[in-house]
Amino acid sequence: MSERPFPYEYVFQGLPDFYKHRKRILHALHHTSVDPLCPQFHFRPPCQWMNDPNGTLYYQGEFHLFYQFNPYGDDWGSIHWGHAKSKDLVHWDHLPIGLYPANDETEAHCASGCMFVSHDQQLLIAYTAFSEELENQPYQQHLAVGSQDALYWKRDPQNPLLQWGRDTPPKIHNGWRDPFVFHQGPRTFMVVSSWTEDFIAQILIYEAKDASCRNWEYRGVFFCETEANRGKFHECPNIVEIDGKWVLITSPYRDPVIRPIEYRVGTIDFTQLKFHTENQGILDHGTEQGHGLYATNTYLNEGAEGPAIYLVGWIRGFPQGRGWNGCLSLPRRLRLSKTNQLQQEPVSALHRLRGQSTQIPNSFLEENAVWFPLSIKQQWELQVTLEFNVSTPDSRWCLFFQQDKEPNTVPLIQLSSLELWVTGKSIPLHSLLGPSEQTLKVYRDHSVLEVFLQPDGKESICLTRLLLSEGNEGRLGMNAPQGKISVKAAEVWPLESIW
Repeated sequence: MSERPFPYEYVFQGLPDFYKHRKRILHALHHTSVDPLCPQFHFRPPCQWMNDPNGTLYYQGEFHLFYQFNPYGDDWGSIHWGHAKSKDLVHWDHLPIGLYPANDETEAHCASGCMFVSHDQQLLIAYTAFSEELENQPYQQHLAVGSQDALYWKRDPQNPLLQWGRDTPPKIHNGWRDPFVFHQGPRTFMVVSSWTEDFIAQILIYEAKDASCRNWEYRGVFFCETEANRGKFHECPNIVEIDGKWVLITSPYRDPVIRPIEYRVGTIDFTQLKFHTENQGILDHGTEQGHGLYATNTYLNEGAEGPAIYLVGWIRGFPQGRGWNGCLSLPRRLRLSKTNQLQQEPVSALHRLRGQSTQIPNSFLEENAVWFPLSIKQQWELQVTLEFNVSTPDSRWCLFFQQDKEPNTVPLIQLSSLELWVTGKSIPLHSLLGPSEQTLKVYRDHSVLEVFLQPDGKESICLTRLLLSEGNEGRLGMNAPQGKISVKAAEVWPLESIW
């Protein structure tokens, strides 16, 4: 008799050695389903390892997501492209694996890349292929061609699409990677992250020679890091146009340290194909010691009210041995302020997950704790609007969590007119906040905490943090241990699982 199918078997059954690993995958699925750290309203695979989101494309009325996926374990290795789709960027349908590594001397892993539609209306994936079989084997950029429903993919027989040495300028390190394609009118461009042999980071740019996007011409260095930042590499470049400006988003590291994601707002000289920075900042301040948000990708949705740009990224740093590892950030709508600073807002579709809310009326907080009158699981949304008095800059609002039957509280967030503190990470605010009201949005999903602060007309301050201690239901409380703080509104919602 054949074995009975298990949930999500269709995701894995295309693996050539599926039945060899079937029990291991089933074991990982079980552990994932009962793990108290496992996120419930953030996208993740059914089980096993995920990292960078790839192939993010709004296509035929749906948001497609590919992602770096190891179907064999909850650690990095044997990288495939997992696949899912969504109508609203919140509720997702898992799909069969999209790309499988060729497992030859040039492609043991299908690394990061993008999905795009060529001008002759073909659905294409450009991605980095590499192998560890040969020492110092150069990375190559490969192409895959998809069916019109984006479910079936074949490697292009002309691969490599771009070859190190043949298609790179002299003295470029062979670890160039992460192709990203964007269109400007009838022209199509591809940027690829690289660095020189002496470790100065560069983003190279190529232009498609024809509508099929099978032939590309190297056009130069699109962006170059400064000498002072030698050794800093910019992974996963994204180029998007927002409100008439171009925004370059990169995930930098200086080996072995992962750094917070950076953005640059500016212009592109489409004659010289150079990016000119006018303003820059940090997209998410929570990344620290390999934990937090990294490796973003973007969606463009040409809606009735004009184009909208959405961003997602990989939340990393979870422990191994739990049957799963990694999840997607909450999707964020991107806008620019009048001063060309990046503003980020969680998508409104998240409201559909809300249960019955609990509110605390307009009041003044002091040292004594004020508790939200309900017991809550560790998956919730909080919105609080506070007013600070600039004459008492030490006044501090504190949010904490107390598990059932536990006497101690766990501090989560502290906010003053000078500082935002989230689980040990402190961000100075002295140049950002004033006497006006400030609204903080907080999402807790078991081991994931995402915090959004939007000072009026200025750059969003966002932090993604991990909470890796197991716990049960409990209650949320807040106080102001120093001075008085006016709470204009405070509301918390339990959030449903998306699975």
